[in-house]
Amino acid sequence: MLAQILPGFRDFRTPLVTGYLWLIVLWILIGAPLPDGKSNEGLMGIINAFGAFLSPAIYLTVLSFVAYVVGMITSANIKSGDVALTIVRRFLLKSKQSDKKRIDQIVRASIKKARQRKVKPFQLIEEFEIDPYYTSEEDYDIHRNECQGDEDRMLFQQMDHAVKQLQPLLSEAVIASIPTLAIKLQEKNKDLFDNYDKDKSEAEFRLSIAGPLAVLTVQVLILSWGNSDYYWPWASLVGLIAVVMLVVRGLAKRSSATNVVITALEIGTIESSELSLLANIDPPPAKLPMPRVG
Repeated sequence: MLAQILPGFRDFRTPLVTGYLWLIVLWILIGAPLPDGKSNEGLMGIINAFGAFLSPAIYLTVLSFVAYVVGMITSANIKSGDVALTIVRRFLLKSKQSDKKRIDQIVRASIKKARQRKVKPFQLIEEFEIDPYYTSEEDYDIHRNECQGDEDRMLFQQMDHAVKQLQPLLSEAVIASIPTLAIKLQEKNKDLFDNYDKDKSEAEFRLSIAGPLAVLTVQVLILSWGNSDYYWPWASLVGLIAVVMLVVRGLAKRSSATNVVITALEIGTIESSELSLLANIDPPPAKLPMPRVG
């Protein structure tokens, strides 16, 4: 609700809250000194020295600025290819149809259309700089003899070789371009982009605060070790459970944001530049002889 009332609140919220949590971690790390207006030593002494010149509002402004900067540095930047998030997601989230599988299907459909248009293997090799099937004229002659001069069979081998390289190449390129595709989505369909932006911001918020909350939980556990109060270990356990839930839900939101972009690709609302390049390859003249290398 608040994110709808205040434009940009989601983007501002994540680094600010994350920064404040890391400042609390630091505060506990240095001994958690309690505010004392009479102290003339240490950190509280320095703060009190400025007390005569600065109002509480200025203190809060400076503290919030520091927290925001710290949060900007430490906040999770959600990208499709993040290795750490991919590993965690593999263990915590199991979906019937992963993002990569859907993108692979889109790429396969684009390659199938190119083959139906009679695009030749050497065109794919030249356009996408993949390895040729024939590396020399001698290699060409060897394969020609194996195929007994059947050019259709040789062409099929060339295309099969090109497609095996092109499929993962294009899939990885599309996955890496999801943030760019989201910008295109903003131009093409504002409603879909708003859904993407909301899920992405929620994912960043949950994953960003999970780190400092995990450290805080460990700090509380260490400080309360041997404490006669029985509830502190349980509080630490609850904290760890909360951190795991934040990570799981954050990754779910990240996946939801990515799914919005992939859905837009599937229905044709936006186009990937890599797949557009493939779609714009014109087939050569029908009587063009097969190149001896490539």
